[in-house]
Amino acid sequence: MGTSTHRAHSVLVVDNDVAMRDFLTFVLDDAGYGCTGVPDAAAARDELLARDYGVVLIDVRLPRERAHDLVQWVSSALLGVESVVMSTLDDPGIAEAASSSGACGWLVKPFSVDELLGMVRNANGRAQRVQGGVAARRNTAEPDEPRIPPGFYAGLVGRSEGAGHERRTRAGIPCRWTSRG
Repeated sequence: MGTSTHRAHSVLVVDNDVAMRDFLTFVLDDAGYGCTGVPDAAAARDELLARDYGVVLIDVRLPRERAHDLVQWVSSALLGVESVVMSTLDDPGIAEAASSSGACGWLVKPFSVDELLGMVRNANGRAQRVQGGVAARRNTAEPDEPRIPPGFYAGLVGRSEGAGHERRTRAGIPCRWTSRG
C-alpha cells in the first residue's frame, strides 16, 4: 500500500524524542499512512493548521506545554481529527486525564508495531466516520441551520434607540440601527 495524503490517512507524530519520532514516522509511512513528525505542541498546531491530518500521536511529556492541553485543542478546534496519547508511564490517572481531554486512545511505551498500527487504524476509522458524517451533512438538501427569509431584518430596525445608534451583535460585529420615525 502506497503513501496516501488523504486527510484520514495522514498521521502527525508529536514527540520531542527524535529517535522515537523518527521510528514512528518510519513505521507509519511504511504502513501506508502519510506521516510527519514534530517536536512540540507549538509545531504541532502550526502543522495541523497548515495540512490535513486524521490522527495525531502525542507523547504525554512535551516541552513547554502539557500534552493534555494539545489534545483538548485538537478535539475542540479540529473536527474529524483524533488524538492518541503515548507515555512511558502505565498510570491510569494519566490515561483518564488524556481521555477527559478528548483522546480516543492510549499507548504505553514500549509498545509493539502491531499495537501501534491497531491503535492508529482505530483512530483513523473514527476520524473517517466523523469526516464522512460532515460531508454527508454538507450534501443534504436541508441546511444545518435554518434559513432566514429575505427582508426579515427590515422589520427589526430599532425604534427606541434614536437615529444612528450603533449596537453590536452577539458575535461583536457592529451594526447600525436607525429609527423609522
